[in-house]
Amino acid sequence: MPDRKNDINMPLSESRKISMERFGLSSESKDYNLYRILNLTCQFLGAKAASFSIPVRGGSAILVFAGGEIQEPATASAGCISTLANREITVISGSLPADEWAKRCPTLSNIALSAYIGVPIFNPESVIQGVMSVFYEGEFTPLTQDQTLALNDFGRLIEDSLVMRSLSIRDPLTQMFNRRYLEEQANTEWRRAFRLQVPLSFAMIDVDHFKLFNDTAGHQAGDEVLISLANVISKACQRAGDSACRFGGEEFAVILPMTDAADAEALMAKIAQEFAALSISHPGFSDKNVTFSCGITTKAHAEDMDSADVKSCFLEADSALYKAKEIGRNKIVHYEKLLSLRLNKVRKIVWHSLRLIKIATG
Repeated sequence: MPDRKNDINMPLSESRKISMERFGLSSESKDYNLYRILNLTCQFLGAKAASFSIPVRGGSAILVFAGGEIQEPATASAGCISTLANREITVISGSLPADEWAKRCPTLSNIALSAYIGVPIFNPESVIQGVMSVFYEGEFTPLTQDQTLALNDFGRLIEDSLVMRSLSIRDPLTQMFNRRYLEEQANTEWRRAFRLQVPLSFAMIDVDHFKLFNDTAGHQAGDEVLISLANVISKACQRAGDSACRFGGEEFAVILPMTDAADAEALMAKIAQEFAALSISHPGFSDKNVTFSCGITTKAHAEDMDSADVKSCFLEADSALYKAKEIGRNKIVHYEKLLSLRLNKVRKIVWHSLRLIKIATG
């Protein structure tokens, strides 16, 4: 069973779903925007099929396919792997080993391949995100200049579509996922954790004395603090399925799939340590740097999830966060420990009450 220490063993199907969600694509229904672009590509170029594939944990996978149905496992084609490696348009024609390609990529099993064209898809920072692949069956004629230009335009349409999706799910200041994405992803990860029978942790992070910082240093300096903390959190939460989001104001939320209580606390402690290393002075105090408080909750078993839901988990993490503030700030509190503290308090009250009753009754 995959866990935080060994998530490389996650099934390709789950890695594919997680990658789709990170692009803002539904993993549970066909994405018609990208599908239309791929379908138009086939029609204009006279191709049999087209796909959009990306690298995922454990390999590469087809996210969207026009010209047939995606077959499991949804592994990408050999041409896609070559295009990802070369970062440039790839054309393969002639005697393609169609059977070998189909063995690697079952989605191509019903196509008698005669040619392949791969177009790298980049993000605005020129980092390759994936590949638009075009598959031909029967006699292949080299593309005309107009077709080559159109092929490039279709690739740019995919890039623009992904950018627009990113804008809709990202916080403009920190570039973290926004609250809208958080709420959707939390429910998705809840279902995945229940299906795979793995733990799921939630964390809430809040900058200490942030209003005082803003009032003293100004909002621009406050924004820089939020960006710095967001960068530290995002850098630490790079595992498949991790979702770091700006919840609102100076508060952040993190979803940690396949992460038990101990690992969640260790990760938050690492984030606190790395943020502290930035040594951002707090202008409201003569001897303090900016810190944060954190609350965590974990659902370790399916039976834990039966008696809870996503909303209650965020409330539990928020309660633990409130306790971290109450006991001095710059603390990390897990809800399990909060329950333990409350139980001990009740036990003390009961013990004291019994003692008073015993004294009163002689």
